Amino acid sequence: MELTRMAEERAETLAPATDPRLPLMFICAHPAIDPALRAPLMLQAVLGLDAKRMAGVFLVPPGMLGQRLTRIKAKIESAKIRFELPEGRDFDDRMADVLNAIYAAYSFGYNGIPACDRKAAGLAQEAIWLSSLVAAENPQVAETQGLFALMLFSEARRPARTDHDTGALIPLEEQDTSLWDAAYLADAEKALANAARNASLGRYQIEASIQAVHAARRRTGLTDWNELKLLYTGLVAIAPTIGAQTGQAAGGACRPRHHRGHPGQHLSTVVGDSGPCPGTDRGHRSRA
Repeated sequence: MELTRMAEERAETLAPATDPRLPLMFICAHPAIDPALRAPLMLQAVLGLDAKRMAGVFLVPPGMLGQRLTRIKAKIESAKIRFELPEGRDFDDRMADVLNAIYAAYSFGYNGIPACDRKAAGLAQEAIWLSSLVAAENPQVAETQGLFALMLFSEARRPARTDHDTGALIPLEEQDTSLWDAAYLADAEKALANAARNASLGRYQIEASIQAVHAARRRTGLTDWNELKLLYTGLVAIAPTIGAQTGQAAGGACRPRHHRGHPGQHLSTVVGDSGPCPGTDRGHRSRA
């Protein structure tokens, strides 16, 4: 009996503090649901966001998104789809949808879409919390670590991201790096290093690597634009989202002459040792 109790206590100590919303998110990624609607469904059913709020993130008119969600809910009900927690390969297949939803939630909170929405204020922190749990519970999945790193790199810049007087966004290259949160940056680099221990490479790891290059300016005062170009080329190759393509174009167009790159300086190590480039963000928001 004593050994059993001690084993149970040890299990409770080692087990991650699972948020009850995570299983619901995996359930909402059921294969019978349209892949394009899985993330919006998670945000609506689990995090309480309505179509009007989500439209700006998913680049879909609110009315159209609302109709699609209504139809998918009707399909679920009529087909009597059993919502059970996945196992094995099914679980792995749903992970990407869960990560996409968490990142969409973070983008919503980080960018305050729509402007001045009170719901957005704490959503970024909620998304970081969920991402930390997914990463802790699935350390063997490199993209969980990559997403966690990406969000931490982005959050580290929040204090320098807007003008205190006007509220206007400050381009990343013009931000005061002394205002960036050193603790967040350190944790982001650790998460990216954890991701590199896995042989696979995905979108979020590359996006986090892009942010790591930008974060290096805090130490060196320089931005390695050659490396950024290579990373963006790789990102567009595996995830040709609007945000990735915008970042690739902006990386070349906005390259300051006084920020000279060091070809190859970080490319071989940034993924191994160690923002955002949100696939759902628009315009200059992806550059702040």
